[in-house]
Amino acid sequence: MQALLPVPYDPYAIELRSRSTGQNGIPDAESQMDVSWDTLFERLSATALDRRFAAIGAIEISAWAVEDVHSAFASMDHDVIAGVALRAHGAIDSFADLSQGLPAHTIAERLKLGLHLQDVDTHDLAHRALVGSVGEAAVLRHLHEANVDSALAPHLNTPGWDLTWDGHEVNVKTYGDVSDLSGHFDRYPHTAVVVPGDAVGIPEHSMHFDPATGQGLDGVHHALTSGSQGVVIVDDALSSGEIHDHLQHAETLATHGETVVHGHLPYVTLALSGMREFDLLLTGKTDFATAAKNAALDATGTGVGGAVGAKSGAVLGTMLWPGVGTVIGGIAGGIFGAMKGRKFTGDIKQRPFKEAVASYELAVQQFQSQARVHEAQASAEFNKARAAENLRLKREAHGAKQSVEQTKQAIEAWITYESWLQPDEACALIVQSSSELAQLSASIHIRYHSARWWRKLLWPDIETLAEQEALVFLCRAQRKLRVLHRRARKGQAVSRGQLMALLGAVGVMQEQTGAALDKIYVAQREREEQARSSFSEALAPILRERSYAEARLSKTLEVLRATIREEMHPALSNVNQRVECARLEGAKLGLSF
Repeated sequence: MQALLPVPYDPYAIELRSRSTGQNGIPDAESQMDVSWDTLFERLSATALDRRFAAIGAIEISAWAVEDVHSAFASMDHDVIAGVALRAHGAIDSFADLSQGLPAHTIAERLKLGLHLQDVDTHDLAHRALVGSVGEAAVLRHLHEANVDSALAPHLNTPGWDLTWDGHEVNVKTYGDVSDLSGHFDRYPHTAVVVPGDAVGIPEHSMHFDPATGQGLDGVHHALTSGSQGVVIVDDALSSGEIHDHLQHAETLATHGETVVHGHLPYVTLALSGMREFDLLLTGKTDFATAAKNAALDATGTGVGGAVGAKSGAVLGTMLWPGVGTVIGGIAGGIFGAMKGRKFTGDIKQRPFKEAVASYELAVQQFQSQARVHEAQASAEFNKARAAENLRLKREAHGAKQSVEQTKQAIEAWITYESWLQPDEACALIVQSSSELAQLSASIHIRYHSARWWRKLLWPDIETLAEQEALVFLCRAQRKLRVLHRRARKGQAVSRGQLMALLGAVGVMQEQTGAALDKIYVAQREREEQARSSFSEALAPILRERSYAEARLSKTLEVLRATIREEMHPALSNVNQRVECARLEGAKLGLSF
């Protein structure tokens, strides 16, 4: 339907265009960014930098915790690891594997061990089997180092023997006192016994061998081959005391998590903090003592907090899950402790700045409190002077009021008159517009009636439906025009806005409507100019008197300002001193204030 009818137009748009002709445009408001945002951006940047440094420090501490766990595992005796692997029936590849292979403790026992309420005793029954396995692993290593063919028994606790020596079965005894071996030899007289070199009560007829030099191996081989009974072999490189010491060291690491992780100097944190403080020192924003103190606080907070957190986390993790819990607890505790420690020392580092800001805010509050008192006094005096000037201006304005009212009434009467069309003018416009509507309707009727009747009724297309809608729309517009036409012929005025809105909706008489509106608003601008001239003449005496009044009030205000300025000078000096102190302390932290 839009393609069949003229393009609609809005008479009010023409009105606005007419009103704006020759008028100056409204200047754009300044849109510069408030400089106060710069300070906020710098503070946010400094906060973000501190958080990044804290995160880097936490990562560094966690890396140290991982290194400590690795070092703890590497510090353990290889024979202890081999013995635990033998008891656990599997390889020991990590600290967690080793912790799981050591004698199990209940949660209550791990809690006592972690809190140092109980000590590790490698001489108790739970560790005897493990001590024996460590001794077997050590003797097997010694034999292999001496190029002796040897292998462990296929099963743990094999009755009578633990490993083979050139194909002969031998038993390993890691007792600290081997003075009584009769129990073994009574049951297995042909199975030799290997004892530590530091054992007490070694028989005089015992055979010694040194794995490093191979000394004594021939005699041992001869004794085993000949089938001698009660053979006691002393491994001079095997020490019962060392086995217990190494095993106790491993057990302590597995049960006392704080012994696994240690405190470390956070080199990365110290370097980053040092570079930042050095940059502030070069730009003159801080001094050497403050820079050194801040760098030391950053390193101390990260290092000490990370160490305390890592040790605490390792202790807690060891209580819950030895090995895996120690690693996870140490890393998590190190990260948490480093972050909290950095925050704590950061608060210490920012304490002078916060105190300076608090002092500044207190000074500002005092300044504002005094200012409000002086402002109230000055306001009362100024209002008194302004009331006197207003009374003088009202007297001047009373004479010009009548002239302004007359001009205003004349303009309002003209606006009211122009908003209505006189009957003869309305009839002419309506007749002309009705003619255009009739021609438009006739052209659409011709196109509509050219279509076949069955298509219009049974199988209409889009174009046929559009023609029907257009004819209905034009018919409604013609009815409204006839109503307005009858009103005009009766001698009644017609609303100009109503008629033009109807013509604009149909899209006819656009040129005539625009010309009529332009003519009206040209006349309106002339009347407005005359009104402005009349107003200017009436307001000239008032404006002149107002100018005098403003000058007198300005002088009064200047006197009041000078008085307030003099009385507020001490408070303002105090605020400026506090601002300078806060600025200096903020500069030491890389902040602008």
